[in-house]
Amino acid sequence: MKLVFLGTSGSFPSKDKMCPAILVEDNFLIDCGEGAVHRLLNLNANLDEIESVFISHIHADHISSLPMLLWTMWLQGRKSKLTIIGPPNIQEVTESLLQLMGTSPKRFSFTIQYKKINGSEDLGEFAVLPVKHGVPTFAIKIGDKFVYTSDTAPYESLINFAKNCKLLAHETTFPDEMKEEAHIHYHSSPSDAATIASKANVETLLLFHIPPPFQNLEEKFIEQAKKYFNGKVFSAKDLQIIRI
Repeated sequence: MKLVFLGTSGSFPSKDKMCPAILVEDNFLIDCGEGAVHRLLNLNANLDEIESVFISHIHADHISSLPMLLWTMWLQGRKSKLTIIGPPNIQEVTESLLQLMGTSPKRFSFTIQYKKINGSEDLGEFAVLPVKHGVPTFAIKIGDKFVYTSDTAPYESLINFAKNCKLLAHETTFPDEMKEEAHIHYHSSPSDAATIASKANVETLLLFHIPPPFQNLEEKFIEQAKKYFNGKVFSAKDLQIIRI
């Protein structure tokens, strides 16, 4: 499985990192935060090959580039159907964003199919799990290899969800010394992520969603995680390619 991390910053972009977006095997996009379309074009990705887009939740840093992605696909002449998967209000939110930007989906040269997630579901090629955040938010698991938590406070159900997976991309929005604040805002710290990774017996932990104010502390985040997890620990980088 090939994963291209298009954007790895949390909450808002920095000069070096865009907001969350992960391209899986060239045809499946997980989240579509600020900068996703720019990254895809810089990589010479064929947007026609993207068959599905999974939106973990509707906060701006995870969905802000979706209208531009759809706009670009349309103006490039896309004909094939696109599936958008997300929370129960994903269709309403997407169409509202397009309308606010003066674009009706009826003008598109391709159709959009919406799949609305309501709970823990096995959707064939992947499974989803509701996590603990301020709005309906879903983690995603692809096969037994990759789990992406999206934004979440520490959540015990992720242990079984990520059991024995090769790579766990777990959000770490705040450092350990701000753990209490992290939990208040439904986010996690490095030790939170590492504890889940250890109990789930994952092979590698990828620290994800570190916001710009803390991006100069990435080595500190890694050291904090290593105190609770004996496997490999990395901090996610934009344009990083991982094969698992």
